[in-house]
Amino acid sequence: MFSIFAVIKYFTSLSLSTMSTKWITGGNITIIFVNDSVEKGQNWSGLASKIGDVSVYAVFLLMALIGNTLVLVIIYRDRRLRTNVNLFIANMAASDLLFPTFAIPYRISSILSGGKWIVHGALGEALCKIVTFTGDISNLVSVLCLVAIAADRFDAIVYPMSSQLITKKVRSVILISTWVLPVFFFCPYFYAMKLRSGRNNATECLFTWGKDLETTYFAQRSYIFVNFVCFVLLPLLILVVMYSVIIFSLLKQNSPSTTPAFSTEEQNQRSKENRQVVLLSFVVMSVFVAAFAPYNVYMFLVIVNSVTLTVGSPFVRISFILSVSYPAANPIVYYMFNEKYREGFHKLF
Repeated sequence: MFSIFAVIKYFTSLSLSTMSTKWITGGNITIIFVNDSVEKGQNWSGLASKIGDVSVYAVFLLMALIGNTLVLVIIYRDRRLRTNVNLFIANMAASDLLFPTFAIPYRISSILSGGKWIVHGALGEALCKIVTFTGDISNLVSVLCLVAIAADRFDAIVYPMSSQLITKKVRSVILISTWVLPVFFFCPYFYAMKLRSGRNNATECLFTWGKDLETTYFAQRSYIFVNFVCFVLLPLLILVVMYSVIIFSLLKQNSPSTTPAFSTEEQNQRSKENRQVVLLSFVVMSVFVAAFAPYNVYMFLVIVNSVTLTVGSPFVRISFILSVSYPAANPIVYYMFNEKYREGFHKLF
């Protein structure tokens, strides 16, 4: 997604090894990303690096596909898990299947081919659009689901005596909206993403907003800014505020001076369940931020300051791998921090 998360896709995942992007700034062409794969050549160090990267991506691909499929099966089989939070988690698991299905295989092929787009013609152009579109949708669906989970916990914990805000009807609207909004926002990809001749005349999948570099540059920066504000800063601010209030409310409810609204046994059970759900949702949010924030923040600064960045640098590679790890890490988090998911997993096997 071209919030913080989309910058990742554009500048690395979509032209991982050989892209050099040229933007016009002040009448001069600024090389934002410099590819170093050609200079490396086929030495043993470069070969070992490729083998290592491909192996890591392949492992994450399998983990994400298997883990998120199991999450969906467990929630489908256990009616106790069909709560608002778990259905939002199921929605995230479905979106997390898009990323390994489309984006990771391309990244592997990009590494092996030296960054060239290996499929040409109409099919190649269609894949160029679909891969970027689905990968960014996956991340934005996750962001919206994280906000929905926080809103559900906020309503249940901060206002325990009031009627439930997120009813089944509202939940259905939210679930549909988490897909409709990303599809609407990223549909310009079907216009902008095109196959172009890049470095050394290699075919690459690149953003092309206009006929000249200056138009592309300003359109791209505007698009990044809108995404960054709407789908990074704003959701992050909402999450921080809601979880701060949630944690404060949990501490207040556990205070001895607080008059219990329910019987002691019922209050203890509700408090335990609330803590478990809040812990799970908070950890999922933290993993998401940890996976994407370092590289994305740096990418945003690169765009703002037009800094030269080598795609193959250790920092970029490690940060990029972290972003790929998120769909694979989620099922492990569910297993570790939720007893019902563990029970469901054990029943399956």
